[in-house]
Amino acid sequence: MSSKIKILIGILVIIVIGIISWLIWNKIRPGINELYCEQDSDCIYRCGCKNKKFKDSRNILCKPIAGATCKCTNNRCETILPKKQEVTLATDKTDYVEGETVKITVTNNLNQDIWYWDNLGETVPLVGIQILQNGEWKGLAKKDACSCKENCTHFSNGLVDLKTKGIITDSWDTKTDCTGLIIEKGKYRALFTYYLDAVAMNKTEVYSEEFTIKYETSNWKTYKNEEFGFEIKYPSTFNFKEKQGGLFGIEFPKLNLGLIIERKPENFSDLENYLNTIAKEKNNDCKIEDGADKRYCYSVESKDFGGNKTLALIYRPLGGNSAAMGCIGIDVYFENDDYLSVASYGYCSVDFDENWSGPAALAAVENYNIIQQMLSTFRFLE
Repeated sequence: MSSKIKILIGILVIIVIGIISWLIWNKIRPGINELYCEQDSDCIYRCGCKNKKFKDSRNILCKPIAGATCKCTNNRCETILPKKQEVTLATDKTDYVEGETVKITVTNNLNQDIWYWDNLGETVPLVGIQILQNGEWKGLAKKDACSCKENCTHFSNGLVDLKTKGIITDSWDTKTDCTGLIIEKGKYRALFTYYLDAVAMNKTEVYSEEFTIKYETSNWKTYKNEEFGFEIKYPSTFNFKEKQGGLFGIEFPKLNLGLIIERKPENFSDLENYLNTIAKEKNNDCKIEDGADKRYCYSVESKDFGGNKTLALIYRPLGGNSAAMGCIGIDVYFENDDYLSVASYGYCSVDFDENWSGPAALAAVENYNIIQQMLSTFRFLE
């Protein structure tokens, strides 16, 4: 093959490559020019934000989004969608300690007025408060704030109008007040009920994000045991003493909380199987017959103490007053490579019934809450 022919072939190859490159460039160029921008004014909303000078030959039909705007970001037109039109409920924080006030804001982002009940004489007049218990949201009973004040009158403003874009605020005092209300520590959310008319026909409920109430533990003491390598925090107002059982134990008499350290048995595989075996053996006595008030049924449940997740052995009486009052015993197990720590306590569900009142019930609920927070601080030392 002569050199001239080789040159001609080379030229033809270059021409073919150029044509192909030109076709590819024209194919992708609309996509580049379509979104390119140098400032916000270069963009316009047209089935999404595009460069306003770009002419699209494609026949595309789309439904425009009302209120959408455009922004030039990194030389690219981006679509900014409008905020959703809704009524929002927000708290000022997501984490609180006992005694703090939860500040709540309701904002009407709808393009119309709404109506809500304004009940004066209640501790939280505008919104409701719910607590997460056993995986279910339960409403807290609104207490009578007038019992805390002199010359306080019960009345309602009835249905109150909240204008479009309007804002109202409410608050919830989480400390124990003169009504005897004790706030259980845990996860909560606020609830706001409103209507789209002045005759309360179209009811709608909105919720805030979850928020948490914890005990203030910065002034708590820390018990640390170097021999068995664990520590736990406790309120400075409570004393402890050594407890019989296991390799070592302590107890807090006022809380009826005991904690012992056991060495893991040789056949120990994992905590779940270990506890299920114990429950299965003990459930041989889980029968309704004579002496049922002294018989228990056992189960294994997962527990989460403020992120401190573990398993517990639960035992419930079959009969007698304890069963009638919903009393249960709980052995919470924590583990490391060598030891098991067993924290034992109990409670009666009747004490948490809002219709069941009295100093003893209130004290029992408070002790239960303290135990939950104490167990959230337990840890084996590394």
